[in-house]
Amino acid sequence: MRKEIKILNKYYVDDKNNKIFKFKLHRYIPYEEFSKLHCDLKQQINQPYPISTETIPASVNTCFPKRTASKEVIVFIYDAYSTKWKFEDVTSRAFRNNGKPFILLDWNRLNYNIQAGSVHEMGHVFGLKHVCAPKATKRTPTNIMTSAECKLGSGGLRNLGFTPVQLQTILSTYNQYP
Repeated sequence: MRKEIKILNKYYVDDKNNKIFKFKLHRYIPYEEFSKLHCDLKQQINQPYPISTETIPASVNTCFPKRTASKEVIVFIYDAYSTKWKFEDVTSRAFRNNGKPFILLDWNRLNYNIQAGSVHEMGHVFGLKHVCAPKATKRTPTNIMTSAECKLGSGGLRNLGFTPVQLQTILSTYNQYP
């Protein structure tokens, strides 16, 4: 996780490469300890079926009813699953969760592998939506929030910083979190 924090601190930048935040690791719960928690979150994210985005937030809130730090974002490393790709899926997700944000980050996307996973998902945590880059290929430099979702191209490299409008959204959302 420390390496992932370094990645966030290096790549969570504006379009002029200025750092936006200084991310810090507040606590780390190893899988062995997490698996002993008395809540259903571990079953939901460790099963060979797609996660339910409707029930995950309630499960996170049950497992972690109180945040231990202001503006805390919990990051869960998991192995994504889909009916099409099985465990080869690398889908990661971010939830704002009524001011208690968290990320489900597929382990294949750690270490800035596969389109800047943690940086992109942290963008969602702070209120950003996907942007389109028509005709982008997997090797095209693109904004961190670019996605193939619009079906006009790839999400690209996701290596260009946040625009001024995106930065304004990030800072506004940050200020709304307790």
